[in-house]
Amino acid sequence: MNNLTQLSWDCWNPQQLQLVDAFQRYGCSLVSCYPDGSNNGFVHTVGLEYSSEHPELLSVDLPKGDGKILIDSLATLVKDGRRFREGDVYEDLAGCSKVCFGAMGQQDFRHMAVAAWFYHYEPFRVLKVVAA
Repeated sequence: MNNLTQLSWDCWNPQQLQLVDAFQRYGCSLVSCYPDGSNNGFVHTVGLEYSSEHPELLSVDLPKGDGKILIDSLATLVKDGRRFREGDVYEDLAGCSKVCFGAMGQQDFRHMAVAAWFYHYEPFRVLKVVAA
């Protein structure tokens, strides 16, 4: 899945254009949502599966700044060659003493709509990241 010429995107709004541009520049993009002004929401990557052959990363219910920093830091490690699998524990992250990687629960699929669009609604892998 790592040949960029195999995917093309019909972008219908500025957010989609921004996401594809970030992916093409950096190999992935971050999507975040904090509904109704809430401080807790979700953050996930879009494009890691395609550019790095690594599952997308999803963090749910971390405070606004922490979730973005965590997922961005992990995505950078992945782009640099680090690989994470279900059951892994990682301890060398600034701002978070330890994170665990697990399977995404059925209730978490609702958070991945943008990634589903990116992958043309074809299957893609996701690891849920939980602060331990």
